[in-house]
Amino acid sequence: MKAKSTTLHTLLSVMVLSAFPLVPDTTQAKSPSIYPNDGQGMARVEQALVRAQIDNKRVLLKIGGDWCGWCHKLHDVFNKDQALRSLLRDEYVLVMIENQADKAVLEKWNIHPDGYPYLAVLDASGTKLTEQETGSLEIGPRHDPAKVKAFLDKWTPVPWDARTLLEQSLSTAKKEDKQVFFRVGAPTCGWCVRLDQFLARPGVRTTLERDFVILKIDVQRMTGGREVAEQVRQTTSGGIPWFAFLAPDGRVLQTSNNAQGNNIGFPVRPDTEIRHFRNMLMGARKHMTPDDVTSVIEELKLFTKPWQ
Repeated sequence: MKAKSTTLHTLLSVMVLSAFPLVPDTTQAKSPSIYPNDGQGMARVEQALVRAQIDNKRVLLKIGGDWCGWCHKLHDVFNKDQALRSLLRDEYVLVMIENQADKAVLEKWNIHPDGYPYLAVLDASGTKLTEQETGSLEIGPRHDPAKVKAFLDKWTPVPWDARTLLEQSLSTAKKEDKQVFFRVGAPTCGWCVRLDQFLARPGVRTTLERDFVILKIDVQRMTGGREVAEQVRQTTSGGIPWFAFLAPDGRVLQTSNNAQGNNIGFPVRPDTEIRHFRNMLMGARKHMTPDDVTSVIEELKLFTKPWQ
């Protein structure tokens, strides 16, 4: 009887499972991946340091892994708190460091995580400024945006002085028989960021530096940035990015204003804006060949294709 009862119980269980099949529990969705796991963290840090040198920023290493729930919580705070988003955009280059795949980064900068997520700050030269465990930045079941912001505020770089940069650039241009590629932008300007990205491309920057000292005036982050921009531009209107080629004595040779006096901004349209930029380069070149100019323009066309 016992064996028969057990068999009946098994059959009933199978019937119940058939009528109500098991399905995955979707009530707790899996968090999206935020950490690259390709072992290329060192390359990403090196790229971030180049950007930091150009824009006077710090490099923020956020160390952890996709397995770490608190890492996702801190990432959410970075993305959802407006004050933190602005601070990170303006003053830092964020690099996600996977604690296993990117051990080389931890070894090079002698970083010893005490729990995760773990933060480290590098200056633009690659010197480690500080490390920070994040337990003290928590409040209850989450990170406190005010505490996180206080930590990041403490390590922001000293603003550059725009007038000093302009004088140094003009002096360098005179010594090296070059001109100054003077551009005006701001981190809140999307087209300015795209122009920054284009000019930072290795082939483009190397070619342009044969004839130009490349100078960016940030009207939001630099001391005296807005005043220097207005002094060179001779107006407060026309939008950004705006750029010009300056002689070593400061004379404005050519600008991104077209024949109608309108600023082309970041050149996207091939028959008008990109053509104007090409004419600027052809008129200002000293050491660049026509083929060099063509290579820059072709790179620009490829880069801007998604927006054409």
